[in-house]
Amino acid sequence: MKQLKTNPEYEKLLPQLTNEEFDALKLSIKEDGQLVPIIINEKNEILDGYQRARALRELGIEPKTVVKTFKNKLLEKKFVIEVNLKRRQLNDFQRAEVGVKLGKILEDIAKENMRKGGKGLPIGKTLHVGKEVAKKVGLSEHTFERAKKVIEVAPEKTKEQIRKGELTISSAYENIQLTKDLSTEVKPKVEENLEQIKTIMRAEKVETQEEKQEVVKKLAETLKEKGEISDVDIKKSVAITKVETLTKDLPKEVQKKTLESIVKQKEKESDTAKTLSVIRDVGKELTRTLEDKGSVTSRDVEEAVAVVRGKPTPTEKMLEREEEKEASVKQKEKEAKSYSGLKSAINELNLMADKLTKIISDMKAKGFHSIAEDFSNLQLEILNLIDKYSE
Repeated sequence: MKQLKTNPEYEKLLPQLTNEEFDALKLSIKEDGQLVPIIINEKNEILDGYQRARALRELGIEPKTVVKTFKNKLLEKKFVIEVNLKRRQLNDFQRAEVGVKLGKILEDIAKENMRKGGKGLPIGKTLHVGKEVAKKVGLSEHTFERAKKVIEVAPEKTKEQIRKGELTISSAYENIQLTKDLSTEVKPKVEENLEQIKTIMRAEKVETQEEKQEVVKKLAETLKEKGEISDVDIKKSVAITKVETLTKDLPKEVQKKTLESIVKQKEKESDTAKTLSVIRDVGKELTRTLEDKGSVTSRDVEEAVAVVRGKPTPTEKMLEREEEKEASVKQKEKEAKSYSGLKSAINELNLMADKLTKIISDMKAKGFHSIAEDFSNLQLEILNLIDKYSE
């Protein structure tokens, strides 16, 4: 059996098959035979077909090979990558990883050609090799450049998550951008909480990259102080950042008081979304207050928020309470007067009931029993009224 050699450098240029993929390839060769020859160089080193060679060896089948030669090692390496890219089922990140290696080879080829006086890339062309590589690996230039950044700076754990499909290139790239300015002391702690932070920022509609980075910076400071962060801390940082952005062109005193109000509400875990949505108009109201009074208080902030929302201001609410209090006093006075009149009427009824007692007695004495009974009924009704309104 022909002894084929593996070149460790070439073998590392492409990701390995999973056990499942290799078993499927081996089964295919066993049932259908070797359909595609293995490409080797003049040294019997495999350029294309590492996994096929392994499967054939394990099955005890003589490999079919084709020899291919190149002018130099760089062109050979380029071929190894390009031919395998066409055959292998790779995800976007794996293609980008291969693309980074291919880009380095293309740059080395251009430099070598220029060194020899041949036609290489013009000066500065290497800066745009990413566009050519992205096309070769089947990615957009945008996706390739983002993946390249992740490959350069992300920890191996993150890269493995992307390879397995547990994390997207975009999400990993965003994480890098959000934490790039943090100190090494606090960066790992922020990264541990990053998905939680991003979830809340999405819910709170933090959309610009500048605002997202500012929120993360504030939370980094909170982590330094407390060693941990909660949902309330994240929402508070979001609110502060939004207010700072929306009031950045307003007088400092207006910005400060508005900020104090928002922070206070967030500490109470109140919903400030509506306040934030009208914050520019609130700022204008406070600016007018500042011009009129020369200063701005927290009460002025509450007044301004109420005016912009079209709701009663604290002052209006206070006046309303005072009016209600005054109306209540008047009502009580009126009731007191009514009670005095009622008391007088009850006294009159008591006198009437007493007179009826004498009249009833006289009627009975004179034998007018029917009349006496009528007056007794009248007296009973009067006594019932007295009982009812004396309670």
